[in-house]
Amino acid sequence: MKNNTDAGISMPWCHKAYRIMRNTFFFLMLAISASFASSGYAQVTRFDLSLQNTPLEQVFQEIEKNSEFSIIYKSNEINLKEKVTVHVRQQPVSAILEQVLKKQSLAYEIDDKHIIIYKEDKNIAASHPQQTRGVVTGTVVDENGEPVIGASVMLKGTTTGTVTNIDGKFTIQVNATGASQLLITYIGMETVEVGVVAGHHVNVLMKESSMMVDEVVVTGYGEFKKSTYTGAATVVSLNQLQDLPSISVSQMLATHVPGLNISSSSGQSGARQTYTIRGVGSVNASSAPLVVLDGIPILSGDFSSDSNTSAVGLDGLSTINPGDIESITVLKDATSTALYGARGANGVILITTKQGAEGRTNLTFRANLSTRDFAVDYRPTMGGEERRELLHEGFMNYYIDDLNYSEAAAKTEADRLTETYAAMPEGGYSDWRDALFQNEKQQQYDISINGGSKNTRFAASLGYLTNKGLSLSSHFERYSARINLNHIHNKFDYNMNMMFTYTNAKPTPEGGYYAGAITPAVVNLTPSEPIYNKDGTYAQDYRTNGGYNPLHENANTISYNKLGRLIGGVGIGYRIIDPLKIATSFDLEYNNTRQFRFWSPDAKDGKTANGAGQLHTPQSFRYQSKTNLVYDDRFGKHHINPRATFEVTNYTYSYFYARSENYGYWGNPAMNNATNPVETAQYDEIDRMVSLVGLLNYDYDDLYYLTLSYRRDASSRLATDARWGNFWSLSGSWRVTKESFMESSSHWLSDLKLKASYGVNGNLPTNWFAWHSTYNASAQYGQYPAMYESNLGNNKLTWESNYNLNVGIDATLFNRINLELNYYRRDSKDLLFQRPLFLATGFNSVMDNIGHLRNSGFELDINSVNIQNKDFQWRTSFHVYNNNNKIIKLGSDGTPIYSGRLIRKEGEPWSTIYVIEYAGVDPETGEPQYYTNEEIVDPETGAESFSRDIVNDPSKAMRVCWKNAEPTFRGGLTNTFNYKFIDLSLHLSYTLGGWTVDDSQWNLQDDGYSPNMNKSIELRRRWQNPGDVTDIPKYKAYRRNGGWYTSTRSVHSTDHLRVKNLTVGFRSPKQWNDKLGINSARIFFSGENLLTFTSLDLYDPELWGQHGIGLPPLKSYSLGIEVSF
Repeated sequence: MKNNTDAGISMPWCHKAYRIMRNTFFFLMLAISASFASSGYAQVTRFDLSLQNTPLEQVFQEIEKNSEFSIIYKSNEINLKEKVTVHVRQQPVSAILEQVLKKQSLAYEIDDKHIIIYKEDKNIAASHPQQTRGVVTGTVVDENGEPVIGASVMLKGTTTGTVTNIDGKFTIQVNATGASQLLITYIGMETVEVGVVAGHHVNVLMKESSMMVDEVVVTGYGEFKKSTYTGAATVVSLNQLQDLPSISVSQMLATHVPGLNISSSSGQSGARQTYTIRGVGSVNASSAPLVVLDGIPILSGDFSSDSNTSAVGLDGLSTINPGDIESITVLKDATSTALYGARGANGVILITTKQGAEGRTNLTFRANLSTRDFAVDYRPTMGGEERRELLHEGFMNYYIDDLNYSEAAAKTEADRLTETYAAMPEGGYSDWRDALFQNEKQQQYDISINGGSKNTRFAASLGYLTNKGLSLSSHFERYSARINLNHIHNKFDYNMNMMFTYTNAKPTPEGGYYAGAITPAVVNLTPSEPIYNKDGTYAQDYRTNGGYNPLHENANTISYNKLGRLIGGVGIGYRIIDPLKIATSFDLEYNNTRQFRFWSPDAKDGKTANGAGQLHTPQSFRYQSKTNLVYDDRFGKHHINPRATFEVTNYTYSYFYARSENYGYWGNPAMNNATNPVETAQYDEIDRMVSLVGLLNYDYDDLYYLTLSYRRDASSRLATDARWGNFWSLSGSWRVTKESFMESSSHWLSDLKLKASYGVNGNLPTNWFAWHSTYNASAQYGQYPAMYESNLGNNKLTWESNYNLNVGIDATLFNRINLELNYYRRDSKDLLFQRPLFLATGFNSVMDNIGHLRNSGFELDINSVNIQNKDFQWRTSFHVYNNNNKIIKLGSDGTPIYSGRLIRKEGEPWSTIYVIEYAGVDPETGEPQYYTNEEIVDPETGAESFSRDIVNDPSKAMRVCWKNAEPTFRGGLTNTFNYKFIDLSLHLSYTLGGWTVDDSQWNLQDDGYSPNMNKSIELRRRWQNPGDVTDIPKYKAYRRNGGWYTSTRSVHSTDHLRVKNLTVGFRSPKQWNDKLGINSARIFFSGENLLTFTSLDLYDPELWGQHGIGLPPLKSYSLGIEVSF
């Protein structure tokens, strides 16, 4: 609110005089303070320096090392290797500069603590008489309005030039008459050419050059420029994220990172996600990557403690507000992950939140409204009349073909049964999809503030997201708060990061054994089943779906999953001497989950119990203490950066479960209102780890790079003798274009780096007590409580080992095309595996280290600037990756593992589909056909082959290892366009060579076995008359051959192309911002999963392997605005 100081009296002259006085005083004080600052520090700072025949570059380094000066220069104007001699004692920096710069005719300016060195042109006066010269002044700023210090300003076609000072200002001589052209350049920014006229002032805006900006790779144990990094990592930066209205981390990463696969069995908000980097790396240990938030390892995965309450779960990363994220780095190879030991065996996802910055305080508000619906048609089925006709046809075929009825007799029976199974309810056929589903409505609001001074920086934010879900009863809410503080004081630096989130999820129930699950109802309930009774109450007692109405069940059920998370850390560092620093930090994470479900006596699951309540309250607390000793120094052409770290991690998990029945008062579902406490369970677990870490980074002349790492972990999950694990990595790279023999190629090959890495890290069992036997006290012997051995331990259990090789090339062509190509091979040995036991032991199996799994493949990532000029820019990003998986050894005897219609078998990929091979439909009879594929062994040669006989009975055909479900190629393509104030981004994703096994379509496409079920629209293509050529057999009621489920008929290609995101935005011009008193504003429209091109539009083609009836991803339309003050 603006204060009204004139109490309603208009005195414009008074306000004008006040503004003049205020501005005059402000600029006067600024000029005085600037003069004291610029001259003061330079005059009071004294040097003792004595160097003989020393490279000029080393002199600069000595100045910067022994003072707060920073030296700015253009490397192509200065011979840094020239040997100079300087001797000063208690002299200002100007005395040093005058001695060392005079040989090269270099000039300098001192602006506060910045020293700007440039080439002095002595021929200007001779070649351009004074009377033909004029002067132009100017100011150079970046896109944030900050001055660009040290930018080169050249008069085009001459050697006349200067550099900008600390305020971004410059003065340069130009032609006295007519126009002149200035070229302004700065490392990491686009070159600007501007026309000027003598006597005028020019304002220049410089923008970052996407090709020149050297991305920063954050590893958690240091930060590296991408050009100097020896490992394999992908950085998703703020430039890529800020314009996308993502609501989750998974959306931000999906199909943007080569080698990272993200999948989910449900498209609902907050649903659990599965993350894998470079393939599945374990059988019984975790295959999920480690997630690190601002240097703090955090829990991810599913936070839902009762998988039967809802099949969708609660993804841990969905609790993080994506609006807080600055960048995400995905670490993939041994060099990147070995530093994390067992926790990093499957890769690492490092999330860096937005930090404060020196300068004015910025306040940003962002709002986003969206509506969401299915991206693909969810299990489309026939309408009432079409299904009725199909069933009648099936009954006719059954009575005529199998029972030899006459056509008239068959019609009589068919009419009767069709009326039984497909009658039209009173009021018309039911539309269950319309009754059960609605469009999601979502709102998201974020407000953030950041700023700081030279010594203190801060950032804080608040966020809120609410989502009215797909069903009338579903809902998802997220509250988030974050604060980051950094402070430097003398030799100390301090930091604090704190994040709190609260999530309240009530997802649409999709599976489990509860009657309210919606997805089975959509598949099972037919148009002939009425939704409501005549009196408006919910109808029930159906032929399918257990007889229950999901609307009635959900109306009589209360459920929620609430999660509170606190993640934070504090740290302090002390610079012992200039190159040596010690730092210590303390991090914590606390998670408190409360998952509750109540069924009233009117609900199926509460009827027999007269109401039932069920509560899960898992809690976890993890803290980590870490101390680092870091040395970073240069001597000559050598740069060395060793680091030693000591870590202690403690993780406790507490779980409580209770179920109560017989509620006296249904209106209050609190469990103390139930009179019958049926069941309780409670346990506590502790997991501890102690770690020693060593890291050495070395480079020579920015040409050769070497990284060595070693980590030694001790985990409480293993027996004493096997507790310690040793993990290491070795990597190196060669900046080929830095070699002198490559100078002739510099016009097209801007950068070329060859790199390689190899190393070992480990993995731990997910069962914290697998190494020793455990006992359960819930048994009973007669009337007395008893204990029994519930888990047989193996005290020889040890670490899984991952051996990782990576070889790669990084290149930049024409300063416009960035290319990164990596080949990797990952061998997971000593796999944690359940070894079978004789039943006489009382146990089926015991955990052991027996197994070997290999993943190998390549990743290609290409980024290009296609067009870039003042008004229009076009950038493209493309990536493709391939992963080949093979089981080398499985268990102690190689016995295959069967998982539905997948098989785990030595010599085969991990996701091999194991089914009968379908041979199509006999065009004359309409009967399904199958290849026998019986194994034949030549008695003389021993050669193996398979018979290709065709049978109609699937029980006479053999299953075969048919296809690898994992896609051969996966990737994405992004094009970004900017025209003046309008931006457009189009992101496509694709997969090739993948397959999926459908676990639920068989009910809808069973060739007649279940007349009481819904029927897929695929049956429209069924065989009906002799000569029909199709892959769907004749529809015949009660057909019991089971061939659809067990054969390749249930296997479908997942090849697809999807419009993953389309965003169009408008940014307010600077003159608008000035008038409105804001920094910037942007309004945008975005669509997610807009179009999907695939061969079979029945379910989500991003799901490969084996899947059920989970909801597909959602298509969304969003409208948003972002304003910065």
